[in-house]
Amino acid sequence: MARKSPLVIGLDVGTYKIGVIVAEVAEGSVEVVGIGTAASRGLRKGVVVNIEKTVEAIRRAVEEAELMAACEIRSVIAGSAGSHIKGFNSHGVVAVRSREVASGDVERVVDAARAVALPTDQEVLHVLPQEFIVDDQDGIREPVGMAGVRLEARVHIVTGAVSAGQNLIKCCNRAGLHVRDLLAGPLAAAEAVLTPEERELGVALVDLGGGTIDVVVYQAGTAGARRARAAPPLAPRPRRGDRAARRGDADARQGRDRARRVLPGARLRGRADRRRRGARAHDGARRACLPAAGAARGPASFEQLG
Repeated sequence: MARKSPLVIGLDVGTYKIGVIVAEVAEGSVEVVGIGTAASRGLRKGVVVNIEKTVEAIRRAVEEAELMAACEIRSVIAGSAGSHIKGFNSHGVVAVRSREVASGDVERVVDAARAVALPTDQEVLHVLPQEFIVDDQDGIREPVGMAGVRLEARVHIVTGAVSAGQNLIKCCNRAGLHVRDLLAGPLAAAEAVLTPEERELGVALVDLGGGTIDVVVYQAGTAGARRARAAPPLAPRPRRGDRAARRGDADARQGRDRARRVLPGARLRGRADRRRRGARAHDGARRACLPAAGAARGPASFEQLG
């Protein structure tokens, strides 16, 4: 059945889960009509490390979303996350051509702020205006129509690794999907869950994922602009050896707790108790080898040691 309203499909590729959401846009509102999820096996810390497994998981999630939404998915807006995504502030200045700021002047000053030197392995994902300055008057959110001869812009630039984005797009293409746009996942999450009032007052959003922890900060008084964005390279998933060791310690603690409930008052010896007991035994043997107070000086015999 043909839909009257356009559909927007989002793809979130995470370390533990891949999600697809289908939304219908109608009269300024968004209505979710389909959701699909699949376990992710081809990513590590938000970055694709196995293309075949990632493609298979994307296909499963897309099929589930298609069944729920009763539609065919051919293009998506993909979200990228991980420690490779970084952000920094930039500044641009242009001269106003007609002494009145026009939309073309705003585009030029944003492009001037964007013109920064980047490493060859990084690409710009977002250019987020923080504030505009017209003739030394700062704190302007919408400068179009204002009189002035000098226009400045302070922006926040979000970048990502070129290889990470290309691998994600390649996985989507192999799954039969066209990537319309590539977004920073934490910024998309902030736009989805934060209200305009919260952004205006200032708020920090922490996105706890299976492989990365992402932070987005909105500073108060700057039109909800992103003053900082970070993806600390912290992974909640421990290494296999650490996980086994922690599981063994947890099992030992649980066993001691069960024994204390069954035998109240019993003293269960652990590793620290064994160390203290060994130290006491060593001290006792050392004192036995020393002559008693008032004993005759001379070489000790076996009878005295016994």
